[in-house]
Amino acid sequence: MPAYYLRNGKVDIMDTKKLQELIECVSNSNLTYFEFEESGTKIVMKKECEGFVIKEVPRLEKAITLDKVEEKREESVEATKPQDIRDEIVVKSPMVGTFYSAPSPDSEPFVKIGQRVKKGDILCIIEAMKIMNEIEAEVDGVIAAVCVQNGQMVEYGQALFRIQKDGE
Repeated sequence: MPAYYLRNGKVDIMDTKKLQELIECVSNSNLTYFEFEESGTKIVMKKECEGFVIKEVPRLEKAITLDKVEEKREESVEATKPQDIRDEIVVKSPMVGTFYSAPSPDSEPFVKIGQRVKKGDILCIIEAMKIMNEIEAEVDGVIAAVCVQNGQMVEYGQALFRIQKDGE
């Protein structure tokens, strides 16, 4: 079914099947930014990083009764409420290049998840055209997620880190 829209005072038709195929292709790819223009129609698609944290789950030493499980479940629901997203900022790549988490292959990474950073601290290096560009923290806070892996190619605007801002 075609979609109708107004452009320059004329009614144009855009094939929604073509648009759906384009969205599906971009969604299933590793692209984080896609821009397409045809006959004056411009489409821009962006994907943000969905960072994750791996936590070790403690083993139970003995069996517990169902009543205790229910109590624990209620407590854990309160403890695992998502943090206020408004207090997080996303550090995005200012350029296309290669992401490096450390100054050299045998060095420790500049930052790790859970590490406290101050505005101006170096978070990573992005190599572009044989130039090493240091990416700095924009705010004081704690690293909530590292969204890319060492040595990975990054796009302009791609999420690199999520930082939980310090309370103001």
